[in-house]
Amino acid sequence: MPGMSGYELTRLIRESAGPYKSIPVIACTADNSPSVEHKANLSGINEVMYKPYDLLQLYRTVQDFLPKHNPINEESGVGKSESKTLYWLDKFQDKQKNEMANIVVTSLNEGLTDLDNKDADIGMVAHRIKGSAGALGILELFDLASQLEKTPNDSHLLGGVIESMKKIIYQANNYIENYKE
Repeated sequence: MPGMSGYELTRLIRESAGPYKSIPVIACTADNSPSVEHKANLSGINEVMYKPYDLLQLYRTVQDFLPKHNPINEESGVGKSESKTLYWLDKFQDKQKNEMANIVVTSLNEGLTDLDNKDADIGMVAHRIKGSAGALGILELFDLASQLEKTPNDSHLLGGVIESMKKIIYQANNYIENYKE
């Protein structure tokens, strides 16, 4: 992460008075030095995953933090509840859902703009999208972005990521339009 380590970010989250103070934090790192676990514990990180890992390993690590109604098909590695509209908002309290939907719309629109930029590093953009999708439990987009990160020149895969993002943006916008406090 540019400008701040995951340890520092987690420490700031844990020290905040905001609603995200107790949000689960899962660190993903390629650093397998003995100090990683120690630093993670000191900063308040809940779990550490070491790269490389696959979608099923990620799911198994985060399953305790995900809504119980979000089962995974272990054979295919794809979440069975992908077709449920806005299932990723279920982990948030009602007051937070509208805010999160707005954040997702903004973030994914920025991602679409980045993917459309002919000078963009598609692998890096896919990595960011993968991180956001993974944090929210949007398994379909996580899986597609993961693949695109590894094969950034695959135009068919790029199209799949873009379609998935547009679908999520559409669903989130519908939620925002129908949101009532």
